[in-house]
Amino acid sequence: MKLRNSMLAKRSVIIASIFGFSGWAALADAGSCEPSVAKLPLAMTQGYFRPATPVADNIKHLGSFNFNDQYAGALIQSFAFDEVKCKWLATASVGRKPETVIISEFPPVAPYLSERTSSPSQEFSHPQDLSLSIQEGRAELWLPDRARKGVVRFNMNEEGQIEGVEDYRLSATPVRGYFSSVSVDGKYLVTMGTVGKGKDSLQQVNVYNRRDVVESGRESGAIKPIYTWMLDDAQQDHKQWRQGLAVVGNTVFVLSGNGRANQTKLLGSYRLEGGTIAIDDLPSASSNQLMKGKPRTYEPEGLEVIRYNGELALTFGMAGGTKGSRSFDMWVMPLVR
Repeated sequence: MKLRNSMLAKRSVIIASIFGFSGWAALADAGSCEPSVAKLPLAMTQGYFRPATPVADNIKHLGSFNFNDQYAGALIQSFAFDEVKCKWLATASVGRKPETVIISEFPPVAPYLSERTSSPSQEFSHPQDLSLSIQEGRAELWLPDRARKGVVRFNMNEEGQIEGVEDYRLSATPVRGYFSSVSVDGKYLVTMGTVGKGKDSLQQVNVYNRRDVVESGRESGAIKPIYTWMLDDAQQDHKQWRQGLAVVGNTVFVLSGNGRANQTKLLGSYRLEGGTIAIDDLPSASSNQLMKGKPRTYEPEGLEVIRYNGELALTFGMAGGTKGSRSFDMWVMPLVR
C-alpha cells in the first residue's frame, strides 16, 4: 500500500507538471486552508458573478483526485470544501438499486489522495451535488434524499462517518434529475429538477430560504420556494445532462454536459431570482486543454465555489479518458462581477 500511495502521489505531481500548474502545495501548506471562502471579506461574496472571460484562458488545473482505498477506481460525482476540518469532501456512487453512496475526505492541497472514507450509505439519491455551509461553527452538508422528494441535511463526525441525518420533504412526488445546493452564506437552499414529461419536460429551479426549510418541521409541502424559474434554453437541451449546482451571493451556477467527447459542455450563470447572466462553453475535448490524448468519455462532474489565490473562484470536475485509463481532475476559474 505504501508503494501504491507513493506512485499515486508521483502521478499527481506529474499531471500537475504536464498542465503547467504548480498547485497550492507551492503556494500554501495544509494548515493555511486556502480554498476556504470564509477567508474572504463578505463584500467579495455578494452580488452577481460569472466566470472571467475568455473562459479557456482563465482555467487552471487544481489537481487529480484519487481514491486510496478499496474504492480505488471509483469516479467522483460531486465535492465540497469543509473549512472547519480544512478538508475536501467528495462523493461517489458505489451501488445502484438502491443507490449506495460513500463520502471521502481529501487533503486541502495536492497530492489529492483520499484519507478516509465513510461507510456506504443508502440515505441519498445519486450524489450529483454535495454542498456545505457553516452553521454555528459546524459544517452542515446537503444532498437530495433517496426518494427524490426533498433534501437531506447531515454532518460528518470526527471519524469521517455520516451522522445526524434529517430529511426535509419539498415535493409530494419524486423529481427526476434532482439536485440541491446550499449557498455559501447558508442563507438559501436551491433545488433543480425535471418538470413535465417526454419532449415537453423542462429543467426548473426552486429557491428556498434555508432557515424556513429547517424550521418547517420536515413536513411535505410545508414550505414554498421564494423564487421559481427555468434554465436557459441552451441548458434545456436533453443532451445537456445537469452535472453541478453552486450558489454564491445572488448567483446560481449550473454545469451541464454528457459524457460524449464531441459534445459542448456548458456553464450557466443565473440570477438568484431568475434570469440568465451568461452561458459559457467549457474547453472541448479536442482542445486537449482539460484532458490529453483522444478521450472516449469527457464528462463534467460537480461544482463548488472556493477561494483561490485570495479571490472568489469556481471549481468543477472533469471525468473521463480511455478504457482502462480514467481520471478525475478538478479545474478552477476566477469569478468576476
